[in-house]
Amino acid sequence: MNTEPDDPAALSLTDRWRRFWYLQTVALWLDPIPRRRRKDVLRELKANLGVAAGRDGMSAAISDHGRPRALARQYLDAEPTAGPPGTTGPRPYPWPWWRGSSPARSTCSGA
Repeated sequence: MNTEPDDPAALSLTDRWRRFWYLQTVALWLDPIPRRRRKDVLRELKANLGVAAGRDGMSAAISDHGRPRALARQYLDAEPTAGPPGTTGPRPYPWPWWRGSSPARSTCSGA
């Protein structure tokens, strides 16, 4: 029997559930990334969590990786932007349509 940390049988049901929840939450925030790249990122993250869980436990592994949204933001910032050739810079994050105009485009003077 294989008892590697990546082996689901080596992790308890609770640890597998924690890993599943964490990966799904990160996947939710990684939605702007193309599917193939997102799958690669999640596969790498799953392997990293498995190794860290084998060493320190799943709770410690998850807390070491940080909050899912912050981790996803790091991956999003590292992704090249989809724009005309020659454009670079941080990926623009869509502002929620239900909040009106974005703060950068706001016409309110604030007075």
